[in-house]
Amino acid sequence: MPLASLNPTPTLATRHGITWGLDAPTEDSSVLVTGTPSGHYIDVRFALTGAPTEGPFWAFAGQSTYKPLPSDGCSSGWGQVVRGEWAHPIDSMGNFEGKDYADVMTFPNGDQIETGMLEHPETGKPSQFKEYWTKPEDADAYYPIARAVYQQDGKDRGVMIRVGKWIQAIRQVSDTQVEVGRWREQAGSWVEEGLSAQSGQKSFPIEWFVASGKQGESVAMDEQNWTVVEIANN
Repeated sequence: MPLASLNPTPTLATRHGITWGLDAPTEDSSVLVTGTPSGHYIDVRFALTGAPTEGPFWAFAGQSTYKPLPSDGCSSGWGQVVRGEWAHPIDSMGNFEGKDYADVMTFPNGDQIETGMLEHPETGKPSQFKEYWTKPEDADAYYPIARAVYQQDGKDRGVMIRVGKWIQAIRQVSDTQVEVGRWREQAGSWVEEGLSAQSGQKSFPIEWFVASGKQGESVAMDEQNWTVVEIANN
């Protein structure tokens, strides 16, 4: 879920292919990652085929950390390689305690390849994977940045993250169910992407979030108290 960096930078990344083992790359999902300079992220994956469903194919949120890998010279000319770790205490699969690990290589044009081991979705056996990441076509600006959360029993149960012209939101509603939303700014208006039959507008205080400009601002919606906890404008 890159774009990965050792520096505290915002993240706006879309996937354009995944490879299992020696298979050719394919892409079956609309994948977008929005992340803040503190390393907090939301990763939402909608199925590209079939009618819009009530929720995402997979969605999760948490915090990422990266550390450099020692170079033996083999990657010279290919850019920086880092080891990524992703916690996801909000997860549509219910894997709240687990962490994902992978190595990420950055190419001179800024694109990245993420490689690691995961359970193959068809065989159920561990398999090497590679994911190919780039910026969305209209990712001309990363700012402003904002993150709002609502907590339950001291834990984040909902997150909204804005990166430039994109917003994603997620909240856990049961052990294996989340509600999500994805919006893009177009001509001064925020338009929800029609990849889900579920309306994020009804699940998240999106108008308040767009208008919020100060850390610490709060609003209540459906007995959830949302608070802006991170904000940056340049």
